[in-house]
Amino acid sequence: MLFAKIDYFLILLLVSSFAIFFIIITAIIKFTILSKLGNNNNFVSSDINPFLYKIRPIILIISLFFVFLSLLDPRWGSKTSYGTVEGIDLVLVLDISRSMLTKDVIPDRLTEAKNIGNKILSKLVGNRVGVTAFAGFAFNVLPLTTDLEAASVFVNELSTDMIDIQGTNLEDAIKKAISLFEENTLTHKAMIIITDGEDYEFNPLKSAKIAKEKGIIIFTVGIGTPNGGNVPIYDNNGNIVDYLKKDGKVVVSQLNEKILKAIAEETKGDFFYSKDSEKLLSRIDEIKKTKFGLSKYEYLEPQYQYFLFIALLLLLIYLFLPLQKINLNSLLKVLAISTTILIYNNSFATLKTKGVREYKKENYEEALKYFQKAQIKEQKNEKLSYNIGNTYYKLGNYEDSEKYYNRVIRSRDKKVVNKANYNLGNLYLERNEIDKAVEKYKEVLLSEDPKSELYKKALLNLLYAKQQLKSQQHQKQEKKENQNSSQNDKNSQSSSQKSSTSSSQSKQSEQEEAKPKDVENLLNLIKEEEKKYMGKKEKRKAIGVSPKNEW
Repeated sequence: MLFAKIDYFLILLLVSSFAIFFIIITAIIKFTILSKLGNNNNFVSSDINPFLYKIRPIILIISLFFVFLSLLDPRWGSKTSYGTVEGIDLVLVLDISRSMLTKDVIPDRLTEAKNIGNKILSKLVGNRVGVTAFAGFAFNVLPLTTDLEAASVFVNELSTDMIDIQGTNLEDAIKKAISLFEENTLTHKAMIIITDGEDYEFNPLKSAKIAKEKGIIIFTVGIGTPNGGNVPIYDNNGNIVDYLKKDGKVVVSQLNEKILKAIAEETKGDFFYSKDSEKLLSRIDEIKKTKFGLSKYEYLEPQYQYFLFIALLLLLIYLFLPLQKINLNSLLKVLAISTTILIYNNSFATLKTKGVREYKKENYEEALKYFQKAQIKEQKNEKLSYNIGNTYYKLGNYEDSEKYYNRVIRSRDKKVVNKANYNLGNLYLERNEIDKAVEKYKEVLLSEDPKSELYKKALLNLLYAKQQLKSQQHQKQEKKENQNSSQNDKNSQSSSQKSSTSSSQSKQSEQEEAKPKDVENLLNLIKEEEKKYMGKKEKRKAIGVSPKNEW
């Protein structure tokens, strides 16, 4: 057993100790006063049961103890949960050329660039981030990752000493950053370039056009001022010993807004000054988030409710326990009834839990027994009906499975109805009732949130079902044509049979060779269906779809 809120142990212990001390002192004072009144014959105490009077504060203290345990959030029994990770893929591109040491921004441009980078990273939880650095050439520091702490460490370690070849090669920087993005993913992609933009030798717009073709939005952040400043040269002790010179003249490094604005505009991004980092974050937040992964969480199941129930039961006994002498048998009966209710409710909850556990182990017959027993007392529980439908589906009993799904689709809960309709569609596909399957998938698409996984699965399965439907219609048409030809050519029956077999064989070979064409047709189908159900929503690649039971 583990206590999830053990940090509150001392506070809860202090409060509980004070409450217990107060209860004990109050009980002692009351009992002392009662005893004195009894001895002076001023109070009739013959009807008061001394045992019950003494046990009441003990019951209250035990009740507080169980409250104390429940507040610590006790947990046991491992449980696994899955959740989708959604966000955007983003690459931070930082300039580490010598001009970034200019102090026209306090303390200097490079430090300001790192601060902005870290600020951006702190707001990108749930997104994947990569890091690229550049000067005279570029190199990738960190591939796409959800580990933002690691990204922050790499950003902080960047320095102008990492690259010997100086310059501001924005063209190579964009190319290198593009290589970090995964080619075939459907995620939205963005790039943030933090630089002074002093690129007068290369052609960054060429790389920006490539980024645009790949669907990457580039945001540029200008570090520095239009007036600029001198580029310091440091000794080994970190002291400024001179300033960068060219042809004997001290170089003045200035912010080049023009090229940075042109790069951003090329990819429909925006240019920002260093002080406008909040506006940049708002702009990034507007980019549509895409689900790109599945996260698995394992945790201990909370069990505080059992301790809280015992505490409440003891508190009720404390409140309603009379001080007068009572029949002990009656008290035992009350306790027995309360215990029976507790065990009964617990056993009922356990039936459902056991059913789910057996289902996950693929012991479907055992799971069905538990679900059916649980449903005896909870016939209107839609989730139980849904679970029973799923279990019958796994057992191959499609008739009973259909009955239970049809019960669920009368529910007011849209989520449960959509899941049941989706599974009915899968069931009808299994039974080769393609028309019914198509109708069920359409019902899901009309009421489900287009951003949900269920919507995407229903859409793909609908396309799969429509392909099967077209295949069936094509086969029926072929049969009719064959029947007509056989009636018209009775005299040449044997030759027609040979030709039909050879034609069917050639058709089969054509079908086998036409796989790429099938994929192309499926892509066209996807476009048509998305126009109906999704409007301007993102287009997805066609993949082989096999209908699965949604648990």
